[in-house]
Amino acid sequence: MWYNHPAIKKLNTFFILAISLFILFYVTYKASLTSFTHDESYTYLHYVHQPVKDIITYKDPFTNNHILNTLLMKVSEKAFGNSEIVLRLPNILSLVIYLRNKSKFCH
Repeated sequence: MWYNHPAIKKLNTFFILAISLFILFYVTYKASLTSFTHDESYTYLHYVHQPVKDIITYKDPFTNNHILNTLLMKVSEKAFGNSEIVLRLPNILSLVIYLRNKSKFCH
């Protein structure tokens, strides 16, 4: 079939890569400039500074404690400080993993 031609596959790969990079740059740009939302602020103020055991066991139960996100925000803050971009870094890196895995299925 025509869509199995090597030139078409290369073109598809190029477009997937270009779109993925555009999305990544846009998300990174927005993450660095946009103020924290209420939910992000609540998570940071109420959960990130708790001990890991308290985060995992839901010592202070509330729907805003997303365990993985809270723990990754905690690690990111300890490593790089507490700016918006740093606290959103785990989400940006997760996007990279997601886009990489999605691009594998498009070939």
